[in-house]
Amino acid sequence: MVQLSTFFQLAGLVAFSTYTHVDAAPLLYKRIAQTIAASTAQWEQACLAAGGGQQCNPLSIKAFSTLLANAGPCEQQDAADEMVDLANQLNSAEMVRLSQIFVQQPRNTPNSVAIPYCQQAPRNSALDGLFQCQFAGANQQTFAGGAALRWKALDMPWSVSSHG
Repeated sequence: MVQLSTFFQLAGLVAFSTYTHVDAAPLLYKRIAQTIAASTAQWEQACLAAGGGQQCNPLSIKAFSTLLANAGPCEQQDAADEMVDLANQLNSAEMVRLSQIFVQQPRNTPNSVAIPYCQQAPRNSALDGLFQCQFAGANQQTFAGGAALRWKALDMPWSVSSHG
């Protein structure tokens, strides 16, 4: 009788575990990422309100695409320059302000390393002294692409290394 009872307990356990079976994903290292489309959404709305029409969305997409980890070191700043150019054409101080916020957005880092800084001045003075932030969890001793920390001037934004 004890053996039969144990059999039913095991059978019930197997049935329960089969019924509640959940596949677990393998453990992965956390990537530092963000929803990049949100980074230019307010700028795009301000652009539309200022009369930018069909120029707004393509530039917004181009800009937020520069937040991907594989973008070049100056692509985010170049996109922000284009955003400011359009803001100036439309005479929109709000678009300039939002462009300044965008240029400071951290870029995605799939392996939690720092992203290289642009070593060129922005075209628009409204962006002087502004540069992308690094995620707090990113390794500040190694840069994307495996580049190690070099001498300080190249590991700082142009606005800091050229003026300090």
